[in-house]
Amino acid sequence: MQEGIIPGYTEEQIKEMLQRKADESTFSFELNSRPIFKDGASEGNLRIANPPYNKYSIEVEIKLDSNGNTIFKSGEIAPNHYIEYAKLTKRLKAGEYEATATINAYDSETREYKGTSAAKLIIKIES
Repeated sequence: MQEGIIPGYTEEQIKEMLQRKADESTFSFELNSRPIFKDGASEGNLRIANPPYNKYSIEVEIKLDSNGNTIFKSGEIAPNHYIEYAKLTKRLKAGEYEATATINAYDSETREYKGTSAAKLIIKIES
């Protein structure tokens, strides 16, 4: 896990992001909806980010839609931190897999649960 804003933004976009304030009733995240892995054992470009304006820490769990098996768990990602590349916890064969990422938000100090969001993904394993 790295601290900072995930690479790929313009200077103007970064300024906007840093000036934004998070509402206590919401949380934001970024996630690549079409990550690609060279093979079942390599790292892929998940690009999971907890923006600097977020008030809460997040945890991300990705499960295959076909069988509900968990294939990735992030652990806690504090605001202004990101995971650009990561390996899956289950080795998948070549192909495309529909999956769902569940994003849970927690108070960074008390660890009190604050809410959940979900995002659909298509995971591609090249070989």
